[in-house]
Amino acid sequence: MIARLRRRLAAENGIALVMAVGILAFMSLTITGVIYFTSTNQRSSSYSRAEVASIDFAEAGINNALAVLFDIRNSSNLNNPNLLTPRTTPYSEGSVTWKGALVNVTGQPLYWLVTATGNVKNPTGPNTNPVKRTLTMRVPLQSPSLTTPAMEVWNWIYTHRTGFTCDMSILQSVHVVSPLYVRGNLCLRNGAKIARGPLIVGGSLDQQNPQTSVGTSATPLNKTVKIGAGCRWSNSGDITAWVVPCKVEPWAPSTKVYVDPTKLVAGNTVPNDPLSYPISLPDVWWAEGHVPAGQPAGTKGWYEYAAPGPYFPCESQTGTPPVFDTKSATGAPDGFNNSVPGVFNLTPSTGSYSCVTRGGSLSWNYLTKTLSITGTVFIDGSATVSNNGSPVRYTGQGVIYLGGTLTIKNTNFCAAVSGNDCDFTAWNASTATGWDPNSTLIGFFAYGSGGQISDPTVGIQVVSSHFQGALYAEYAIDATTTTKTQGPMISKTEVRVGQTNENEFPHIDIVPIGMGVSGPSFYQALDPNLG
Repeated sequence: MIARLRRRLAAENGIALVMAVGILAFMSLTITGVIYFTSTNQRSSSYSRAEVASIDFAEAGINNALAVLFDIRNSSNLNNPNLLTPRTTPYSEGSVTWKGALVNVTGQPLYWLVTATGNVKNPTGPNTNPVKRTLTMRVPLQSPSLTTPAMEVWNWIYTHRTGFTCDMSILQSVHVVSPLYVRGNLCLRNGAKIARGPLIVGGSLDQQNPQTSVGTSATPLNKTVKIGAGCRWSNSGDITAWVVPCKVEPWAPSTKVYVDPTKLVAGNTVPNDPLSYPISLPDVWWAEGHVPAGQPAGTKGWYEYAAPGPYFPCESQTGTPPVFDTKSATGAPDGFNNSVPGVFNLTPSTGSYSCVTRGGSLSWNYLTKTLSITGTVFIDGSATVSNNGSPVRYTGQGVIYLGGTLTIKNTNFCAAVSGNDCDFTAWNASTATGWDPNSTLIGFFAYGSGGQISDPTVGIQVVSSHFQGALYAEYAIDATTTTKTQGPMISKTEVRVGQTNENEFPHIDIVPIGMGVSGPSFYQALDPNLG
């Protein structure tokens, strides 16, 4: 038995199986380890690629936001907190959500805090959170520079020209209650009266009819009156001698100037140049080559920046909005040259239209007879406001520049409506009656003359109409006949008034940026920096 046991123990039968099992076990462990480490490295590599992709997407989102902030079409909208609302841009491997917050901290410049979050599917498993990476960047804004002296002129009727016997004539039985500035000589005819003031006349005051006067004996003016040269008054057809410097009544010969003596300034101390007084022509930025003196070469104007306008047509539209400019052979605007043919009716009796851009809009609803405007609009041609179903109401604040002329015909064009007419009562905030020009104001700027107007010296003509708003013309403004206006009128030559401006308008403290208080100067996005 012992010998048999020894033989069996010494035998090697089956050792191969044991060794095979051991080797297989070892190889399994080795392969499992290799697979584990390989898959771990692969997941790590995939995750790293996802991280890089999410950062790339975040950078793309930052670039998208910067493209909005540096887009010239958004120049007038850079201080709008809704400019960079959250939005998502998809990509084949993920997406990016980007947005901006307008930050206004006392004592610090205004800036945009731009945030972008790249989002990539997590490659490590179906139930894992996506890979996200967020980048931020600050974009400081430079404030626009506003020239305040031109602001005050929008509270006056202003005639700029000098050198004529009558640089401005007031006819018929007009009682002027708006502030009136005549840089040259003022002539009153028929029964015209200066009923309220203030009144500034850089030259002489010539009252050419017995019924004319400045103030009355019963109600002398108690506001500033300045007359640079002399004054005289007609007595039953005979013109009396000049009184130099002008004097208040009683005086011999009579002047018919009834003013609080402490309010009259007369003689050569009164400037005929408004630059010596806090009133001047607005600095009108028409187009490159037609901007105020002293600007650098290449400075552009509203022709280039207005939206809607030649360079920024409608991004969405309905109906038939204005043609803003004709095009050159290359398809670009052909320049500031009054090139649009015909006359566009802003308020047609049939047919509505709308034109919307990121910088502004213009729309007309013929059913409600409402014209709506925001921003600055530039039409390199002529326009009219004409509607047989007046009154026509407008809403918003904005300016319409015209390369040609403007007529307002047989239409009551109002910011505030009462019945079939404008509400000419004084603004009452508690009852919201009357016209508040600081919240609702349309301004028209006309560069040309003649054309649709038979008089070649006139750029804006208001005919048998009532109008609330602001007017500026390089040539004369003619608001005679049965016209009534409420608001400032400024002419580089002459303002002609008839039965008009018997309604005082509230002091204007807020005007749209296009009304000459500055050029197309907006907030400017400066070089960004990491947030």
